[in-house]
Amino acid sequence: MHNKNGNGKKRCQDLVENPSFPKTGPQLFRELRMALTKALGFLPSYPYLGRIVGEEKTLTHYWFEGMEHKHLIAFLSLLERLPEQQRDELIHDYCRELPLLQHSRLNHDPLAVSNLEKLLQLEKGLTWIVGGTDYQKTFVLTALGHSYRQFKGTDSIVAGIDLHEPRKWVPIESLTYFRSPISPVVAKKLVQKSWPEVINAGAKLVLLNGVWAIAPELHPKILAEAHSRHVVLTAGSVPPAVAVDAPISIVTISPRDSEHAIRLRVERA
Repeated sequence: MHNKNGNGKKRCQDLVENPSFPKTGPQLFRELRMALTKALGFLPSYPYLGRIVGEEKTLTHYWFEGMEHKHLIAFLSLLERLPEQQRDELIHDYCRELPLLQHSRLNHDPLAVSNLEKLLQLEKGLTWIVGGTDYQKTFVLTALGHSYRQFKGTDSIVAGIDLHEPRKWVPIESLTYFRSPISPVVAKKLVQKSWPEVINAGAKLVLLNGVWAIAPELHPKILAEAHSRHVVLTAGSVPPAVAVDAPISIVTISPRDSEHAIRLRVERA
């Protein structure tokens, strides 16, 4: 049986037909995996990749090893027809911001970055992120989560809850996020429901964004977790009296206005 193109004409094996893209879908996915390995510092497993894209390991494996991805080839074939500047602008608009400790929002202050990296070494304790805007606190907390695996050199799980919807930044795939807007009553119920999953995930780093203010009944449980793992929270201010038999650190974001840079200091309580 002869293959035919969309116009019903027979294909000739010696002729190149559109889109004539030089690489296959699996090749593109494998190259992307290698690029991720270079960026992360470790080879991401298929379960890890599955968590990122929200799919099962078996399907993720098929994407990287067998699926033709004609839709991806079509997308790239259209994208490469754009002038370079317009293409780059479009890709930039498509991609959300990736918070990392080496991001330009933070790495303008090497001392602050060094102190944040020291926080990633903690096996247990409590870290408060206070001051600044809600987005700045979220950026710093998320940067700690994304940088944690790079720092450890493994795909260690980071657990936690973030009351914000990750529209502007790349989410941490193992965190629970809430859609916005959401009422405080609904958010509180969802936090209570999600809390057992966070604790049972076995993560050594737990990130809680907005949880302390909305779920005061969880305060004793949150503080108890700091005895065996590192818990990072955002808050309006540091509570005046917190008894924890573990290191307590405070990340204070400066209120000074800046269009891009986040200024902060890290200190022990």
